[in-house]
Amino acid sequence: MYRTSEDLRYGFVNGRVRALETALLDHQRYERLVRASSSQEFRSLLADTVYGRYLAEDGTTSVERALAHSAADAIDFVSQYCEDEWLLQMFRMRVDFHNLKTVVKEGLAGREVDADHLRQGGDWDLERLEALASGQADAGPAEVRKAVVEAVKAATEEANVEPAVLDVVLDRLEQKLSLDLASGSRFVMGYLDVHADVENIRTLVRTKVLREEKVSFERALLAGGTVVPEELLDAWNDELDSLPSRLRRTMFGQLAEEGIAGFRRGTMLKLERRCREYKLSYLLETRYMTFGHEPLFAYYHFRENEADNLRQLHAAKQAGLEEALCREMVAQVG
Repeated sequence: MYRTSEDLRYGFVNGRVRALETALLDHQRYERLVRASSSQEFRSLLADTVYGRYLAEDGTTSVERALAHSAADAIDFVSQYCEDEWLLQMFRMRVDFHNLKTVVKEGLAGREVDADHLRQGGDWDLERLEALASGQADAGPAEVRKAVVEAVKAATEEANVEPAVLDVVLDRLEQKLSLDLASGSRFVMGYLDVHADVENIRTLVRTKVLREEKVSFERALLAGGTVVPEELLDAWNDELDSLPSRLRRTMFGQLAEEGIAGFRRGTMLKLERRCREYKLSYLLETRYMTFGHEPLFAYYHFRENEADNLRQLHAAKQAGLEEALCREMVAQVG
């Protein structure tokens, strides 16, 4: 358990957070959504939850748009009550980086940016995002512009454009900037360590499973974490089935084992879900905190995880995936 900030300025909002957490979807709600027979039934069931206020009764509001409205409300809430500028920058930066990835990918695909696919609450408007995406010389921040140029170059090196490379480059930069911003908070730094660890383990298993080059793994490694990069790079040299035992002395050996077992069954969904659940478990430490920025930080990420669950489930229902696969998508703890 990390020592908390105990900042008394957050006493009021943390009381509100406790009340709002009760509205987060529970196992029963998720199970009904998982069992929905179609995307239309999924939407109807979602309308009976707190997301109903974002869905028009005449059915004209899409689930994706409703989730975008919910995300905007979440960032508005933390913006209203966040007492630390560095933390507010972190929240807004998550929105900015998500939107930047969207704009860059749409540009590579030769499509116009759909405003419905952009989240609200960031610092960068569409004009600025497009300037960064195109590598415009005067677009800033310069560090972000340079990363975008690098990402686009790497993504287009091969005959086929590889948008995933964009995520790798920009995720690494976002992690670096987040670590810089959070240096004064032991709790948030701890969360970023867990994030780095699980994402690095996930990438390790994925690159081994897909038989990618080692450089792909090295390029994707996030800064921070408790498992040092040298150990991970050394582990990459082992055979796939040897990874769990190599990582057994860390807390992530089981994560690697579960990921490999999922691959044997033809899916990586369980690994993706378990990675998110590791991070959620860390955030549960805020459950009994009365003061400090930590509960507000955790609540925002709980909301973000819930949106990810719903977005994936809805896409699965549109694709007609079976219940068992849908159930594997839902990351939930507590």
